[in-house]
Amino acid sequence: MRKGRRAEAFTALSTLQQAQERWRSNNASYTTTLANTATSGTPPNGLGVTSTTSSGFYTVNVGSASATGYTATATASSGTSQASDGDCKVLGVQLSSGANFSGTVKYGSGASSIVWSATNPDAGKCWAR
Repeated sequence: MRKGRRAEAFTALSTLQQAQERWRSNNASYTTTLANTATSGTPPNGLGVTSTTSSGFYTVNVGSASATGYTATATASSGTSQASDGDCKVLGVQLSSGANFSGTVKYGSGASSIVWSATNPDAGKCWAR
C-alpha cells in the first residue's frame, strides 16, 4: 500500500519539475516559492503548485534554488501511513546544471533526509525505474 502511495509524491515532484522549467524560461533563476502570490497588476511570483499532495500523504518543499538548479522534496506527512515508510519517507529530486546548462538530475530518498553527495542518493530504492 505504501509503495503504491509513493506515486502521489512522484507525481507532485514531476509537476514541480515542469513548473520550475516554465518558471526558469521566464526568469533569471529557479525559485523556492511554490504558490502564486501575485497581487493585482503584478506577475505571479511562484510556481503555482501546492505544498501538500492531493490526498495529503506528502508535503512538498523546494529546499534551495539558484540560476543553475534546485532541490525539491516530498516528505511523508505525520499521522498518515506514509510516515511509516522506512527509508522512503523523504523522496526528492535535484537538478544541477553545468556551465553549458546540460542538467544533471538526481533522484533520492531517505528516512529523514537525503544525502545528495552519496554515490547513490536513492539507496532505499524508493524510485522505481
